[in-house]
Formats: sequence, C-alpha cells, structure tokens
Amino acid sequence: MTLEEKIGQMTQIERTVTKHDVMTKYFMGSVLSGGGSVPAKNAPPEKWVDMVNKIQKSALSTHLGIPMIYGIDAVHGNNNVYKATIFPHNIGLGATRDPELVKKIGAATAPEIRATGVPYAFAPCIAEIDLLMYKRAFPMLPDSKQNVAACAKHYVGDGGTVKGINENNTIATWSQLLRLHMPAYYDSVIKGVSTIMISYSSWNGKKMHANRDLITGFLKKTQRFRGFVISDWEAIDRITSPLHANYTYSIETSINAHREIARKAVRKSLVLLKNGKSADQPLLPLPKKAEKILVAGTHADNIGNQCGGWTIDGTKRVAISLLGQALLKMFCASRKCVVVLVTGRPIVFEPYLSQVDALVAAWLPGSEGQGVADVLFGDYGFTGKLPITWFKNVKQLPMNFGDKHYDSLVPLGYGLTTNPVN
Repeated sequence: MTLEEKIGQMTQIERTVTKHDVMTKYFMGSVLSGGGSVPAKNAPPEKWVDMVNKIQKSALSTHLGIPMIYGIDAVHGNNNVYKATIFPHNIGLGATRDPELVKKIGAATAPEIRATGVPYAFAPCIAEIDLLMYKRAFPMLPDSKQNVAACAKHYVGDGGTVKGINENNTIATWSQLLRLHMPAYYDSVIKGVSTIMISYSSWNGKKMHANRDLITGFLKKTQRFRGFVISDWEAIDRITSPLHANYTYSIETSINAHREIARKAVRKSLVLLKNGKSADQPLLPLPKKAEKILVAGTHADNIGNQCGGWTIDGTKRVAISLLGQALLKMFCASRKCVVVLVTGRPIVFEPYLSQVDALVAAWLPGSEGQGVADVLFGDYGFTGKLPITWFKNVKQLPMNFGDKHYDSLVPLGYGLTTNPVN
C-alpha cells in the first residue's frame, strides 16, 4: 500500500460523511456511528444492514479490496438502535454481584448488534474508579460481547483523574498505575480482547494518546497485545490544546428473552439503603393493595433519564435538582415516602436522608424499569450491594474504602435485604 492508502486504512470516519467517492478516494478503513447517529429516525435493523452493506460495497470496490470495519457504542445494550433492549448501566450491574448475569447481558447484546450488520462494539469500559465524581463512572464494569469484536477502554488511568474531571490528568507513580489501573487490561489481553481504546486523559501530565511508551512499549511489546489500538472520539485533535453475507436473523424471536434478562438485571442491581424509620418497622416491600400511591419526579416516567448516557435519548445528573428538593420537602414530611434514586453515581443525599422512610439506589436501569416495581412490591427481594462508596459531601472527595479517614454516608458493599412476598 502507498502511504496515503495506509493512512486511509487507519482512519475511522463518521457514517454521515461516507459517500462512495470518499470511501474509494481515501481508502477509508473504518466507519462508526457517533452518539445518536442513525440511518433514519426509528430505523429498524434492516435499514442499518442496508446502510452498512452500502458502505461496505464502496470499501470493497477499491483495488485494495479490504473490508471496512463498522463500530458502534453499545455500552448497555445496542443503545443507538430503536427498540433495542437497554440494560442497566454497569455501575448498577456491579451492585448485582453476579458476573454470570453480566455475561448473559453481553451475550444478549451481541446478536442485537449483529442483527444490524455491525461487527464491533466500543465496550466494555473497564476503568478502576478512584474518585466517585468521575463523569464516566456509570459505565464502568466490563461486559462480554460474544461474536462481536470488543473494545476494552479507556487505556489507562481514566478513572483516577484529578477531581474526577473527564479528560483530566491522573497523577500516579508507575507502581500505582500498575497496581490500580492496569490489572483489567492484563485480563482483557489474556482473554483475547480484539481492540483497546486509548483514554482522553493524561498520566502525570502526558496525554495518553501521545504516550508511545505506554501504548507501543508496554501494551504492545510487554503485554503482547495483538489486536489493534483505537483512539477515542476526535482524541487525536485533542493532543494539542485549543463475516457473512446476511447478518440479519429474526431479532423478534430473541427480543423478549433479552428484555427479561435486562429486567432481572434491574431487580438484582437495586440497592436498598434505608428501610423504615427504624429496623423493626420496615416500609418495603410495599403492599400491592394500597389505596393510593403517588409517583412523582422528573425521572419517574422518562425513559431517557432512566437509560442515561450513551443511549438514543439519555441524560446525566450529578445532584438532587431543585425540583427534587421541593418534592422531598412537600411530600415526605406528611406521608410515607420511598425515594428511588435514578442516577449514574452517588450523589449528595445526607441532608435529606432523615426526611425519607426508604431509600433505593436504582442507578440507570435502562429500558426495563418494571424491574424496580418488581422489587418495591415484593415479587422479588432486595439483594444488591453498593459497588462504590456513598459519600456524605463532595468535600470528602477523593475518598476510597480503606482510607485512614474513611467516613461514608453508606459504605462500600452495603445493602439491606428483604424477602419476597408470597
């Protein structure tokens, strides 16, 4: 190949600019869908396949005849695709303490990805969270994408940045980096992960995307990683400052099974942080024959908020909103009150804890929020345990389990349990 052809093969472009002449003139090697980038609104799998095949036809028409690789962010289900099953974000899956369930979620996600003609998922995120306010905390635990090329990310240290700021600097010695942030990559490489994505963040002031010693030297030569390395979205621009002919099969035959796996994951991910004003007077589970139940809050009937980021219509929040504070004051003072926190990470709740009768961390449950009701009303018991420390206030951060002055609102591994109601 010529130098120009090699550059083209190493480049991944967004699907919206994949005209035939672009693919053929520049020998593009890879294409992706950015967040929310779809072939059409509410596009079915068939339309995705048509799009991928059209782009592939252009790539194969050059004298190189090398297939392009199409990648997509499928971090908690195939979250860019209409009617796909959306699973809880991985911080919630960590609360389940059930690795086999997480494997099933990966296995369920894979065929939904392949049904769209896409062979490559930018997941899992395997960062070790050092600071609870880290912006990308909620998609942290790994899932397995069987039959789909996986991407371990973000190499390396992105969970330990200063003040938890996304794309910030991780200050750590070489031994700390190896001990805290590298183990998941050892495992991923040994298990044959296909690709590894580099982090936006820096290590001791040096951008990871410019760190030849850690990427080429350590990852490729020392760890002997044999897949390919991929940059994060437009990360190169940020180095400086300012297989089968028809992949589609009936997704409808599997979608219900996938949704039940997701609903099970929701149930097992719920963490009960408080249950009643005293231990001998629990409020949960709720009676199914209660005369009236008021459901209030911006996240109560908003699937976008419940799915969170990396979803077609997802949002993220880091604190109780003013509306949420008003609702707590208005309703919890005069009646029995259960607060279900829909959040991608711990938030400041200590000022309100005494006001509520029961408190549940539901994380970002995804499309199968019925799993929350399953447990609230006793069809299943609460079993989840905190996968992360719940702090009292942000001034305590960074704070990790085992610290000398560890003083949490709720400690790592905590979670009250209840029994199912017959």
